[in-house]
Amino acid sequence: MIPNELAAKFHLPPLEEYGRPERDWLHSFLAQSDYVVTKIAELSFLGEKPEEDFSDVLNARKYARKRINELEEKNNG
Repeated sequence: MIPNELAAKFHLPPLEEYGRPERDWLHSFLAQSDYVVTKIAELSFLGEKPEEDFSDVLNARKYARKRINELEEKNNG
């Protein structure tokens, strides 16, 4: 589950208020949080570490990908 507070950081309403399927909400979360992955990659390339701890975002992105796969398997099964 992605906490509402974390989703709000990426300008997403809580899933319950989204008004569209969960899969769409999860895709929106991934799209809105892509910059975090890019930022970490750029800093790593430059031999630097991010000042912020992004582990909550990375874990939420992992959950989102897993949940999307589960939903797609359910719909295709």
